[in-house]
Amino acid sequence: MHSSPASGVAGREIDPTLTEPHLSNRFMTPFLDLLAERHGREWVREVCEEAGLPPAHLEDPARWVSLAFTERFTALLVRRLAGEGASPGWDDPIWQLWREAGARSIDRRYLGPLFYAVRALGSPSLVYRQIPELSARANLTTRMTLVEAGPGRVVLRVAPADASFRDAPSFCWNRIGVFERAPCIWGLPPARVRQIRCMHDPAVRGDCCEYELRFGEPRLAGVRRPVLLGALAAGAGAGLGLGLGAAPATLLPLAAMAGLAALSADLLRLHVRDRRQRDEEVHRLSDTMAEMDRRYDAVWKEQAALRRSLLVNRKIAEYLASDVVEEIVRDPEKELALGGVLKDAAVLFADIVGFTARCERMAPQQVVEELNLFFAHADREVQRTQGIVDKGIGDGLMVVFVARAPAEAPAEVRRRAVACALGMLRALDSCNAQLAARGAAPLRIRIGIAAGPLVQGNMGSQLKLECTVIGDVVNLASRLEAQAEPGGILMERSVWEAAQAFLDDVHERRLSVRGKASEVVVVAARPPGSSG
Repeated sequence: MHSSPASGVAGREIDPTLTEPHLSNRFMTPFLDLLAERHGREWVREVCEEAGLPPAHLEDPARWVSLAFTERFTALLVRRLAGEGASPGWDDPIWQLWREAGARSIDRRYLGPLFYAVRALGSPSLVYRQIPELSARANLTTRMTLVEAGPGRVVLRVAPADASFRDAPSFCWNRIGVFERAPCIWGLPPARVRQIRCMHDPAVRGDCCEYELRFGEPRLAGVRRPVLLGALAAGAGAGLGLGLGAAPATLLPLAAMAGLAALSADLLRLHVRDRRQRDEEVHRLSDTMAEMDRRYDAVWKEQAALRRSLLVNRKIAEYLASDVVEEIVRDPEKELALGGVLKDAAVLFADIVGFTARCERMAPQQVVEELNLFFAHADREVQRTQGIVDKGIGDGLMVVFVARAPAEAPAEVRRRAVACALGMLRALDSCNAQLAARGAAPLRIRIGIAAGPLVQGNMGSQLKLECTVIGDVVNLASRLEAQAEPGGILMERSVWEAAQAFLDDVHERRLSVRGKASEVVVVAARPPGSSG
C-alpha cells in the first residue's frame, strides 16, 4: 500500500518539485509535533502550507520531500522564529529545535515497530554501525560512512552526495540529536558527541561533518544473559530434585551439573534461535521499508512522466479534431504514427516592439515580470478565440488556428485569428495601466497573420518530438509581423476578406516579402481606440 506523492494545498495542486524523493518523512512527525506543542497546530499548518505542502503530506511516513521544500520550510521557520532577514550562525539557539526533534525521533511512539527491531540488535554499537545504511534509505542528499568502530566508540562521517547540495546547520544539529538519543533505546545515558570536522562550525571547519560518538553498552549483552539464566534454571531444577528425594545424595552434584549443562545448552539454542528470528524480523522490516521507498520513487517518477505526457498531449489534442483524439485514446500508438497532416489554418505572430532595447535598461527580474504580465493578457485572448499557442519566441508568441470540428469553414478559422489579434491590442490597454501603476513605460505590439495550407504533425526524432506546424504560411505570418506598424495588424488579403466585418480602419497595399517571387497583397488594420 502506498500513497500518491501529490495532493492539494488549500485547493491548489502541489508543486511536484516539492515532493521529489530526496528526504524521507520519517523524522518529520516528531518535528511537527514539537512545533505544535510550542506554537499550536494552526501555526504549524500555516507554515507547512506557506512552504508548499499540507501537514497531511508531511505526517505520512511513506512519503518524501525534496531538498527545495526543506530549504523553504527551514527559511520560513527561521524568519518566523528569529525575525525577518535573520541568518543564524552555527551556535544560534534556534538550531536546538532541530536537535530536539532529532532526539525525539528515537522515541518509541515515533519509531513504532522499528523501535523493537532496533532494540533487538542488542547494543548501540551495532545500531551505529547500521546507521549509514539506514540513512542512505531516508536521505539521498548526503552519504554517511562508518570511519572507526570500537567498544563504546564510533566515528561517523557525513558528506554531500553531490556538489550541488548545500548542507545546512539544521541538518547537522538534527543528526546530533539522533546520535545522542540512540542509546536511550536500551535505557542507557545519551551518547557524548564530539565534532571532529564540520561544514558549519567555524571552530572545526571542514568539507564534511565527522562525529565521534562515545556511549555505554548494556551490562548483560550477547550470550551472557541466557547462560546465566540457564545456570539459575539448572540450579533450581537440581534443588527441586533434592527436595523431592528423586536421586541418591551422592549423585546430586552430578545431577545438578548435568541439569545445568543440559538446560544451559537448551537455553543457548533457544537464544540463538530467537536471535536468528529477531535478525530475520529486522531484515524483513528493513526490506519492507526499502520496498515502500522504492514504490514511492516509482510512483513519483511515473507521475512526473505523466505530467510531461499531459503537457504534450494537451497541445496535440488542441490541434486535432475530437474524433481523432478519441481514436488516439483507443489506440495510443496512433499518436506517434500520424506523421504529417495537410491542414488549412491561420497563423498569428505577435511581438513586443523594441523590447530588446528595453531589456538593457531593466533588471532581469523586471524583464520577466513584464513579459509574464503581457503573456497573461495575450493568453486570455488566445483562449477566448480557441487558438493554440504553438510556442513562445522570446518576447513574442506564435498562435495557430485550426478547424475545431470538421464542419468549421476556413473563413471562420480566419475570423477567429483576427478576433484574437484585435483582442490582444485592446487588452494591451489594461496591461499598460498595470505597468503605469508600477512606474514602467507602456508596451507596444505588432501582429502578422497569414492563412492557407500547412503541414501539422510530430516533428523531430524519437528522442524529442514536438507537435507543431510548418509551411509557407508560417514563414509569411512571421515576415508580416516584422513589417507591421506598432499597434497594428498586417494580414494577407484572404484573411481580411473573411474578417472584414470586424475591421473598418484598413489600408491595402502590395508588399515585397523575402522568399516570395512576387509581391503579396496585404491589408493593414488598426482597431479603434487601441493603445498602439
